[in-house]
Amino acid sequence: MTRAIESGQPPAPIPRLKITSLVGGGHEIRVRQSEIDGLTMSELTAAISALRIGGRRIGPDDLGPSIEKFHPHRWVIPIKNGDSE
Repeated sequence: MTRAIESGQPPAPIPRLKITSLVGGGHEIRVRQSEIDGLTMSELTAAISALRIGGRRIGPDDLGPSIEKFHPHRWVIPIKNGDSE
């Protein structure tokens, strides 16, 4: 990020990822499309990996296939192992 600032490029935005607890148990991540436009997959993966549920980090193996919603345009990513410690 220091190089990006020195080169005059704005740093990549950090997406606002929201972890939602589901009524029937489990969790999912919600993010608006506008929050992730312009991010690379590695930047998005790093942002997701920084999230925690009950003190445990969320890893790529914990994520289910993403689901695209259109009103408002957002993505929902189920967390498969979010309840286990």
